[in-house]
Amino acid sequence: MTLLIPLIFGFSRYFIPDPLAIKVNAFFYFSTYVLWILQFKSLGAEFKISKFPFAYFLFIPLIFAIPFLYYFFVLFPMLNHGNKVLVFLFALFAASTCVYVLFLPTTKDFSGRHLIIFGIWLTEFTHMMQSYYHFNNEGLFIYPFARILQTSSFIFLLIGMTSYCRRNSRIIIEY
Repeated sequence: MTLLIPLIFGFSRYFIPDPLAIKVNAFFYFSTYVLWILQFKSLGAEFKISKFPFAYFLFIPLIFAIPFLYYFFVLFPMLNHGNKVLVFLFALFAASTCVYVLFLPTTKDFSGRHLIIFGIWLTEFTHMMQSYYHFNNEGLFIYPFARILQTSSFIFLLIGMTSYCRRNSRIIIEY
């Protein structure tokens, strides 16, 4: 479901006027981030300060700050008042997801966890590219390149999820 929502609503800018498309896309994209957080929680991700490696204390503030720095320094001057709140919520959920994915437990399959982390971070990078294109309307080749990167990030997420998914995760047990 979280892979289909962005693909379906990615084409909404061709059918819906731009001011409404920005609001619809922002709402559904940060809804997608909420679904990803719930997915990671069901796979066993949780904040435990006692199990933090020292490197996490160095990188987590940086990773959490990147979407907000982009929001305040790049997007904030371009946004009108109606879109500032939605895009801020989008940055909040994007930053939370980029940090929360780091807390997936390690498994025997080393690459699955790292593919999920790379897929989420690549998705956030493509959302930054797409938002610059939508609000600035410059850069002719940004939008197709961002769509190619978004599709490849979803492929990384699919491969990572299928190789990472454990038999004792809550999703598999419920079904």
